[in-house]
Amino acid sequence: MSLATNVTYTDSSIQNGTAYYYVVTALNILGDESAYSTEVVAHPASTSILPINFTLLNNGLQFNWPSDHIGWRLMVNTNSLSNPAAWVVVPGSVSTNQMWIPIDQTQINVFFRLIYP
Repeated sequence: MSLATNVTYTDSSIQNGTAYYYVVTALNILGDESAYSTEVVAHPASTSILPINFTLLNNGLQFNWPSDHIGWRLMVNTNSLSNPAAWVVVPGSVSTNQMWIPIDQTQINVFFRLIYP
């Protein structure tokens, strides 16, 4: 009897920006099926570089990017581009492709970037 190790599966029918849920099960030599594994979720995202679009809307900035880039993170920095620790993820940006950010007139500089996790 041999034990299966390093078994892989490639799902080639997925679309970027969609959540997929997977469980696995196994069959023994007699055909008996095991219990299902713990469910895992995958969020494929496009890795192509793209411009982020933004417009002024209701005293804020409306950011939009293609829906196949859901899973990317919109980040903001109100300090300096030279300080990598100053970048923070805009809450909720990973699960969407559009965000509205209010303009804070007390901030002299505000930088945004959209990055792949």
